[in-house]
Amino acid sequence: MLLRTLLWCVWLAFALFAVAHHAMWRDEIRALSFAERGHSFADMIVQIRGFGHPALWHILLRSALSIYPNPVVLPAVAFLIGAAGAALLAFKAPFRPLLLALALFSAFSTYEYVAVARNYGISVLILYAIAWAWPRYRDRPGVLGSLLFLLCNTNVHSVVLANGLLLFWLVELVQQRAERDRRAWASLLVAVALVVVGVAVCVWQVYPPVDSAAMLPSGQSGIGRFLMSLVENIGPCFHQLMPEDLRSAIPVVVLLPILLILSIMGLQPFHGAVLASAAALVGMELVFQLIYPGFYRHQALFIAFLITMIWIVENKRPPEVRYSNAIGRAAFMALLALQVYSSVLVFIRIASGIPESRSRDLGALLARKDLRSAIVLGDPDTMLEALPYYSRNPIYLAREHRFGNTVIFSHAARSIISIKYILSTALKLRAVTHRPIVIVLEERLDATTVAGERMRGYYGTLRIDPIEVREFLASTVRIARFGPATEESYDVYLLK
Repeated sequence: MLLRTLLWCVWLAFALFAVAHHAMWRDEIRALSFAERGHSFADMIVQIRGFGHPALWHILLRSALSIYPNPVVLPAVAFLIGAAGAALLAFKAPFRPLLLALALFSAFSTYEYVAVARNYGISVLILYAIAWAWPRYRDRPGVLGSLLFLLCNTNVHSVVLANGLLLFWLVELVQQRAERDRRAWASLLVAVALVVVGVAVCVWQVYPPVDSAAMLPSGQSGIGRFLMSLVENIGPCFHQLMPEDLRSAIPVVVLLPILLILSIMGLQPFHGAVLASAAALVGMELVFQLIYPGFYRHQALFIAFLITMIWIVENKRPPEVRYSNAIGRAAFMALLALQVYSSVLVFIRIASGIPESRSRDLGALLARKDLRSAIVLGDPDTMLEALPYYSRNPIYLAREHRFGNTVIFSHAARSIISIKYILSTALKLRAVTHRPIVIVLEERLDATTVAGERMRGYYGTLRIDPIEVREFLASTVRIARFGPATEESYDVYLLK
């Protein structure tokens, strides 16, 4: 217990360091902005339908805001959730010190699910809670089912994981020949019912999608092609589980499938765990290929699922045969070691002073007396979603022709805009409001700017014309040029 306490304390120090130096970026503040909508919880839930995520995270944030109405609740709630998950792992998982340390100090545990204030940390906490509760409450109707219901409403990807756990549960009961144990089957049936309700609630909350442009185009990757190249697609779909600076040196397409498949096979002789993990892997691939592209925060959920599976089956193994599958265990520890290396890279970046976003710097700039009443617009509009955490300046979304703090990734808003359009919009705003106009641009403009089009992801294109650039620079004064960031950095202009 002393070693576990020491590991958790070291983890806590790293996590606090990450949280203290973390600059909020758009996806985090977007959830907070949604949580502030409406006059009640029910009104909020209705207003945020279709924006891609179930409501559990927003409900937690709204609850925290009702107690302490300050944006700081966002990182605070995320940290408490991440710390609770790490504590469960550190003090309750039946892992040896090396495996425990690798899991604790992986990038998803020290940073992605504790410092980055998103809903994915809730999934990990619930998964670990399920692993801990499994031997105690599997045959008690309602407990695990309630946790699975909550898991379905953390994010779309966790719906796959919840159903994977149901599959494991079913196979386990069949293998144990528990036909006569009515309580065991009753517990499973209650869980199935709760998962069905949980999936229905999630689907109701997520679909039909308002952010239609954020969905993968239909026909981009068909199911037939997916089934034909299943193993081939594991590497590309989970490529961010490989540290960035190793992707060019190590063939991701080869190594990742080997590590993931061997890690799953390491769950033998528990066939239910192998089958459930394989189904979860395939299910997440389908999500990544057919619905939403996968990033590290999504892909690492599968590692948390594997940790959960190993946790459950290790409690079932007799002590003398624990960790007996040497190849599978070595593969999983190698997979975790890659995540620890990613964690090292993250902390090196933090120590070097490169934040996720320059929104904190922009907020400090707008605190100037002459800019406190300024209207802020820019390109891409998505960058400005993080600003409300640091500033109360009004935001004008130029592509959508409205004031607001959250964009809509609709095809209607994906028009091509130009530097001239941004300038003319700023001039019109000043003429109508008589307020200072601050323009924030991701594009670095100067006399040598090359003509062309700059893609803005889901949100369309910015067209660059050197004549328009010269006109823009003549009509504005650049008041800041922020340094590099992993997500959002920009130049800031004041309309003359």
